[in-house]
Amino acid sequence: MATYSWALPVSGVWTTAANWSPATAPNDAAADVVIDAPTTVAGGYTVELPAGSSVTIDSLTMNGVNNRDGSNTAEYKAAILDLNGTLAFAPGSLGTIGDSLQTFIHVGSADARLINAGRIDAFLQVAGNLLMTGTNAVNFTNWVQALGTLTMDTSAFYELNGTT
Repeated sequence: MATYSWALPVSGVWTTAANWSPATAPNDAAADVVIDAPTTVAGGYTVELPAGSSVTIDSLTMNGVNNRDGSNTAEYKAAILDLNGTLAFAPGSLGTIGDSLQTFIHVGSADARLINAGRIDAFLQVAGNLLMTGTNAVNFTNWVQALGTLTMDTSAFYELNGTT
C-alpha cells in the first residue's frame, strides 16, 4: 500500500497533486492517507475535497502525531477535512477515519457522500447533505452534529459513543 501525506500546514484542495507527498493526489483503493502536517496556527488548516470530485482510498488518518494536542484545545490548531465531494473507502477496507477524536470534519456541500465508512474518530458536522452508504457498519466515536441532513444507508449502524 502507498502512503500519501499532506505536504504543508496550509489550506488547499485534495485534488491538487502539489499538496501531497509524493506529489500525487491520492485516489487509489490501496492508498493510506495521512493529514497531519504540523501547525501552530489558530484555526489550523483545511483540506477540501471539492464538490463534484470522487476519490477512493483505503484509510485516512488525521492529526495523529503532529497536531494531536492542537485538535484537543481551543483555539483549534490542527487539520480540518471539508468534505464536499465523494470520499469512498475501497471494498474490503475497514473504512477508518482515525486518530484524534477531536478532528473536525465539516460537510458543507449540498450533496456530499461517504461510502464504506467504518469507524469515524472525529467530530462530524453536517451543514449540507451527507449520504453515508456502503457495506461497512458505521461506528461513531465522537459527536455528530446535523445542521443539514445526514442520511445513513449502510449495512448497520454499529455504535455512537458521543452526542448527536
